[in-house]
Amino acid sequence: MTTMALVSGGSLMLKGLQSANAAELASGANAGNSSDTRTRVAPAGVSSDIRNSPPKSLIAAGRMAVSAYWIGQWGTVQGNVKRLHRTWYLHNPRSGSYEATPWSWLDVAPGLKFAAVLDGELPSKRLGILDVSTGNIVSWINLGQPAGSVAWSPDGSKILATTYTSHPDEAEFFSEALRRHKPSTRTGFYIVNTADKKTKFNKIASERSGGTRQDFKWESGDAISAPSFTSSNGKSWRSLDGQLRAPFGATAAGDEIGAAGISPNGKLVAGAPGLPTQVRELATDQAVGTQPVLQLLAWADDDHLIALGCEGACSNEFRNGLVLVSVDGKQVTQLSSYRKDGAADEDWHPVLTVR
Repeated sequence: MTTMALVSGGSLMLKGLQSANAAELASGANAGNSSDTRTRVAPAGVSSDIRNSPPKSLIAAGRMAVSAYWIGQWGTVQGNVKRLHRTWYLHNPRSGSYEATPWSWLDVAPGLKFAAVLDGELPSKRLGILDVSTGNIVSWINLGQPAGSVAWSPDGSKILATTYTSHPDEAEFFSEALRRHKPSTRTGFYIVNTADKKTKFNKIASERSGGTRQDFKWESGDAISAPSFTSSNGKSWRSLDGQLRAPFGATAAGDEIGAAGISPNGKLVAGAPGLPTQVRELATDQAVGTQPVLQLLAWADDDHLIALGCEGACSNEFRNGLVLVSVDGKQVTQLSSYRKDGAADEDWHPVLTVR
């Protein structure tokens, strides 16, 4: 899955642009701004919901859809220690709207037909596969080690479950603005084969200097990664049997790849976050376009990306939402409403899935 994230307290810097240039490059603007060139009517094949926050109807463009989103709430555990609880909202194809679920973690498979869910308090040993069209669990898989997250492989044949001994989202709060995350208790990961439900556990301890949540994520069908504070590119790569492996593609040369990664045709690569963003040709490493957005999240097709864009002149980068942007940056279509604070756990955080 691809999630939209802008870390609280962090900033997607304007890369040296002066405020006047930043205003010209902003992806959206207030309705009353006559200089706003944002497309207000979604082109064919695009579904948007710019009136509701969080969204009520499906948001989608090209091969990607917002399959789900979550809203967080911090609850006190003891003293100043709090725990983040997520409420997950899944798109229901029968009603056409996003609906609250009882699951503690959720990820939707490519094709949007099934979802992997964790039942009960995190970390959980109870992994379910949900039929999205009916809302029924088609199978339960009992894990020997409790998991704090699950993620489908790009081809939908496997589920990656990161395991912990305690809740992976706990922090000490010294004030509303100042918190310190507790050390991670990650123990490793499972690879679950969805055809025969067989599981394989790999023991990989957490990094001491890392945060509480250190989930593994898919890089390809046979490679995963996790945050690493000792690696030059901020990630450690592993094969599915847990062995360290070298990065491939653009990251092998030390280049920073954005969340969108490589285009469907394998020719272009999305750059790192920061206004403006950039798309490069993979073979030559030459820039082919810049985009007036904060972060490139997913490829809608070979010529367009779903991105995180600012409202107006980007005077507040946390006032952001989903937009569809062309590789050359000349076409920007608003897909969602602009969130009040995209960095806040209490706001809505979309999950993008290949449909």
